[in-house]
Amino acid sequence: MLLVKEETPRGVQDSFAFQVQLHRSGIIRFVYKEIPMEVDNITEATHPVIAGIAGGYREGEHFTLFDIINLDKNKIRSGTTYTLIPQSSCLDETSCKSCKERSPNCHWCPTLQRCTSGED
Repeated sequence: MLLVKEETPRGVQDSFAFQVQLHRSGIIRFVYKEIPMEVDNITEATHPVIAGIAGGYREGEHFTLFDIINLDKNKIRSGTTYTLIPQSSCLDETSCKSCKERSPNCHWCPTLQRCTSGED
């Protein structure tokens, strides 16, 4: 498991404390220890406020987000935990037979010896 912690130093007004846990199984757990204000009240003046996961990049003053998984900001409070469990996909299949049996959206690539939906 990989653990990422963010804690604002004690004594600082509006201090936040939370963790993100990345498990080998693909489970992602957000542990909110101290959230001193409603997440919806955090200003987006300098950057977007994301509760969840997002890919993104910045070019100068422009910030582009993509592949966003949003958590319900209204449910993020001190002492709460969000757990994201990965869904299985075509990529989990390891043979042509199991790939074709999985779903009509799964296709076997004989060159790569992989099952794909075309979206990966």
